[in-house]
Parts: sequence; C-alpha cells; structure tokens
Amino acid sequence: MSVDKVKDSDRIEEIARLRLHEDEVDVVLNKYVQEASREFNLPIGLVSIVLDDVQKFAASEGLKGWIAETQGTPVEWAFCAHSVRSGEPFIVEDSEKNHLVKESPLTTMEGIKCYAGAPLISSRGYVLGNFCVMGEESRSFSTEEVAKLKDYAAKAMAHIESRAAEPA
Repeated sequence: MSVDKVKDSDRIEEIARLRLHEDEVDVVLNKYVQEASREFNLPIGLVSIVLDDVQKFAASEGLKGWIAETQGTPVEWAFCAHSVRSGEPFIVEDSEKNHLVKESPLTTMEGIKCYAGAPLISSRGYVLGNFCVMGEESRSFSTEEVAKLKDYAAKAMAHIESRAAEPA
C-alpha cells in the first residue's frame, strides 16, 4: 500500500524548509500569476501550495468571496492535488465532465469549469503544489499553453528557492 504523496512528511518538510507555510504576500509570485491570467485570458491565476489537509495560495489573481479572504481551500477540493500525486500537469477542459473533479465544491459551488496547472517541483524533487490558471467556462489548452504554464511554474519555483536561501 503506497502512501498518498499529498500526505508525504518529507514533502511537507520541504514546504516548511522553503517557508511556504507562512502567510506572506510575495510581490514577484503575484506578478507571475497576473501575467499568466492575462496571457491565458482567464480570470484566476494561482500559486497553490498543497499541504496535507489544505491548499493555500502563495499568490493569487482574480479570486472572489470567501476563497479570496481565506486564500485557500480544503485539500479534498483541490484540483492542484492531482499534480502533486502525479508530478505531471493537470488539465481540465470541462470540470463537469472530469471524473476527478466533477464533485469538487470548486466545480459544483464555485463554478470553476476549466483548469490548467503545472507542478511546482523543488530542486530536491518534491511536488509542492501548482502554478495554475482557471475559469468559469469550458476551454481547451494547447500543447504550447501547457509548455508556457510549465515555464511559469519553473520561474515561480526558482523564485521560491532563491527567496528561501535568504536569511529569515
């Protein structure tokens, strides 16, 4: 029986090492998600960090209501958790037709219909969360767009690791 990668204690320790559990606004990460949101013409962009029981947003663009206030959701709702488990991008063209997320309250209550996320992979090989964009209408994502999301994820991860190397 394998352990759920979301619950992996070494991965959680990596999140702590990189100071991603802290509640702080990161101007650079916010700039990246704003750029991606505009580039993909989608209302929401996130740098999502998946902890063992919640996902928290290290950067966000376009969130509304209680999610904007809390800057996170329960991990069971998190589309991003699928990339943590697989280590691969997770693409949803229509959440109501995707068996992995169609029952998520992000689909049923918050109206998220499309999602594209690329994993944030640390230099030690841990998937910490996702760099993602999402919207309220069904949409496909090209191979080029997925490659661009991977680039954003790599830039975000490089920034996170350089920031963590600085004295606290």
